[in-house]
Amino acid sequence: MRQAPKEYHAVVMVKNNKRKKRVSAHLIEVVASAEEALEKSDNEQTFPALVFGPSTSSESHQIYYIMKWLR
Repeated sequence: MRQAPKEYHAVVMVKNNKRKKRVSAHLIEVVASAEEALEKSDNEQTFPALVFGPSTSSESHQIYYIMKWLR
C-alpha cells in the first residue's frame, strides 16, 4: 500500500533557482524540523523549504512540491 503524500521540512538541492515549484525526489533531504532544515542548508546550492510529497509525475518520476521557502 502506497503512503499518501504529506508535508515535510526539507533541504532542497537547487542551483540558485528558488523559483522552482516542483523538484525531483533525489534533490530532497527530508529532515525532522524547520530548525534542522535551516541549519543544514548553505544558501548556495541547498535551501530550506516546506515541501509536499512525494507524488508521481505524469512521466512516472517521484517529485516534491515546494510549498514555502524557509529562507
